[in-house]
Amino acid sequence: MIKIRMHSASGGLAPPSSMEVTSEDAVSSLRSHISSGQGKGPGYVALAWDFFVASAEASLIMLFASPIFMMLAVFYGLGSGAGAFLLCGFLLWVVLLRGRLKKEGPVVKSGIAIGDSYMRHVLQYSNSSSAQGQRESNRAVVRGSQGPYALDLLSEPNQHVLIAGSSSSGKTTTLKSLLARASLLYGTGFLVLDWQGELEGFAGEAGASLWRVPGNFTLNVFRLNGIDPMQRSAMVEEGLMLALHLTQLQATRVRDALARLYPEGEPTLQSLWRELSQRRENYLIGYRLKAVERVIGDEPQAFWDNIMRGNTVLSLAGLNDNEKSLVTYFILQRICELFEKGSIGSKPRLLVAIDEAWQLMSKQQSFLKLPNAHEMLAEKIVRLGRKYGFGIITSTQQLEDLPNAFINSSSVVMLHSYRQQWRNNVLSLNALDIEYAKSAAQGECLVMDRLRAQRGQTWLDYVKVNPVSDAELKRLRLNSNFVKPAELQGQREAISITGKHEVRKSRISVPIGAPSPSEHAAMLAVYRNEGAGRPKLVSYIKEKGWVGSDATIYGYQGKPGILEKLVNAGFAAKEESAYRLTEQGKRWVDPEYIMANQSDKLGSEEHKRLMAKTIEKLHEENMLVVTSSAKHSPDLISFPVSKAKRYLWDVADAMGYEIQTSARKEAIEMNEAKTGLPITWVADNEQILKAIKQVTNENDSYILISFK
Repeated sequence: MIKIRMHSASGGLAPPSSMEVTSEDAVSSLRSHISSGQGKGPGYVALAWDFFVASAEASLIMLFASPIFMMLAVFYGLGSGAGAFLLCGFLLWVVLLRGRLKKEGPVVKSGIAIGDSYMRHVLQYSNSSSAQGQRESNRAVVRGSQGPYALDLLSEPNQHVLIAGSSSSGKTTTLKSLLARASLLYGTGFLVLDWQGELEGFAGEAGASLWRVPGNFTLNVFRLNGIDPMQRSAMVEEGLMLALHLTQLQATRVRDALARLYPEGEPTLQSLWRELSQRRENYLIGYRLKAVERVIGDEPQAFWDNIMRGNTVLSLAGLNDNEKSLVTYFILQRICELFEKGSIGSKPRLLVAIDEAWQLMSKQQSFLKLPNAHEMLAEKIVRLGRKYGFGIITSTQQLEDLPNAFINSSSVVMLHSYRQQWRNNVLSLNALDIEYAKSAAQGECLVMDRLRAQRGQTWLDYVKVNPVSDAELKRLRLNSNFVKPAELQGQREAISITGKHEVRKSRISVPIGAPSPSEHAAMLAVYRNEGAGRPKLVSYIKEKGWVGSDATIYGYQGKPGILEKLVNAGFAAKEESAYRLTEQGKRWVDPEYIMANQSDKLGSEEHKRLMAKTIEKLHEENMLVVTSSAKHSPDLISFPVSKAKRYLWDVADAMGYEIQTSARKEAIEMNEAKTGLPITWVADNEQILKAIKQVTNENDSYILISFK
């Protein structure tokens, strides 16, 4: 509490009789001034001024008109005309005075008139006493002017507006006022993300298109819209992580699954789950996806076509918090993409209004562990809004939950009654301003306008917001470009947690730490050209046709090429310009290393020699070849490169290889029950291979190896 000694006051506002008052007393003085109506009427001084100006105007007009009046009086036989002259002057004075008394204030052409402005106390301190904890003031003045308060959004540094205040303080009324009057004055369209459904009625009053999720609107979070599939996969990963509280590992699995699906076409929620459900550990992700499945589906194009041509309200009432967060995140992300790519005009204007949804944006910075190069969504909105001229109007009860990027970049802050305990004075208000905010009546607010501050205004404005009138709503309806959304037809396919796509039956999987197909190709190139430089290795890879993309081979946009990846992953080492495999790299391509854990199964040197030859043959097709230490497993297991997704190994088409240097019937029959993998029999003797075919009824695959 600050004590203030008030010696004098100007502007007609009388302070309390006590010479020493607190900040609460100073606010009470202003509150009584406003509630008594002193700030609303013209007052005696203003009334006398109107009389004086009307008299002066009438006198000047009659003075200049007197020669003409006298000539007309003589012409019509009115004598000197003095009486008629005075009578006309009196009537003119009455008309002018009546016009001045009836005026409703200056006509605002440059901005949105949101309400009435009141003069307020501004205390200027001169002395302080830390020992007594008091500050003294040599005067308390009144600043500001009474009349319409106008926001000139066109001239603001950006169009971002922050509306804060406690529940029932008038935030929604202020929001409606800004949206309606901006549309009437500037022709600016608006999009409202209505979390609670409070503005559905306003949509009807203003002639705005009303969309309801999931009744007539669902969101396709997988739609590319010109975005690179890998980039879109990362965006979906981030959005689902925020909305569904996925762990980093779960979110990464979602991104990897999408990366595998995009080459086959645009994914759906169902195809994503089918891909994820191949692994039992992804079950929890499936239950999280089910929590938002009703809001993801076909996206009505009419919604986006009308964004810049009309006014839109998107109601999220009835959705759970996960669904609201998901829709809000992707709508804001999509708006950024539209403005960034210029697909809705070079300099478009749009106001996007959101409620408490900024809590989602504030989580992004703390919840996600992203690279420094990743731009937060809140920061992107601030940056693009300033560049392209679209603004965000956000309404919140908790200032502390908002991202600092948005608070610091909002050109206009409107603080309604704020009765919560201040944990952190994020707006840097002084004690008197805080007291104003605590005592403000419904609809009244402190306004911090950056444009006025740039013009030298050092005090905040105190404003009573006027609700949108019926006449304004009628004009808005007449000017609106209304689109009636059609109800979505048909039922969307639901995610089945226990369906046939639950778990793949294969008993094998790609070993942990295995290289990708492109990395494997690069390791084979280094293995067969030990000590070679980059040009020779690249030529070898291209000659084999293992990797067809130069971007993958050489790298792009700061991403390393496959040879650099080998070095970074520890599979290879670079000495000057020469590449050599490390022990870790040889483990995946050198037959001696691959067969190392099969020493107890190698019956003879001939068996070992045949296995090595088989590995070399499989490597010609860039197959990943491994051995298993399990008792019942094939001698070799190979994973081919996926035809649809060349950057992945194909587990479904994995093959087991049995190396045979004899044709013992019991050994062959025993191998049939080892694994669910298809078996290929490998032999270097034609007679042995023929015997194997007879025992297996030629139901398997067979390879004859020649050492010539």
